[in-house]
Amino acid sequence: MRSPSILTVVVKVDPDKIVELEGYLRDRVNPTPDGATKAFGFENYPNLHFISFSMPPEEGELPAQLVMEATFDGPEDAFIRDLVALDLRALAGIFGHCCRFPKMVRRNPHLVEIFLQTACCACAYFLFGRARQNCRADQARAVAAGHP
Repeated sequence: MRSPSILTVVVKVDPDKIVELEGYLRDRVNPTPDGATKAFGFENYPNLHFISFSMPPEEGELPAQLVMEATFDGPEDAFIRDLVALDLRALAGIFGHCCRFPKMVRRNPHLVEIFLQTACCACAYFLFGRARQNCRADQARAVAAGHP
């Protein structure tokens, strides 16, 4: 049996849209008591095990960032393609608050796929109990390496 795939996307939030994104995540993305989200139909995606969106607090020189983590069956490219096909509008609602998000996504959804693929990080180490300072150090190294 093949183990699930893991995807972590980290993108810099537009400094003028931080408060707006926090409200959007709280009001439209947080799961309802039955586990569904208000903005997405993720519960309809058969290969998805887990997905989350979070904004770690700004700390030191690290800018505000949006982190999407997902665990799913199958290859990463197929997952991203299917995710964009499932709900382009909701993805644009979230990532539209972030730097470098393409403006013409309704005309060319493939631009969202490229945006997500280029924002992927190698973060397969995300395990329970990982010390916060270790995660921060890893995040700082990613930013220094050019992964905003």
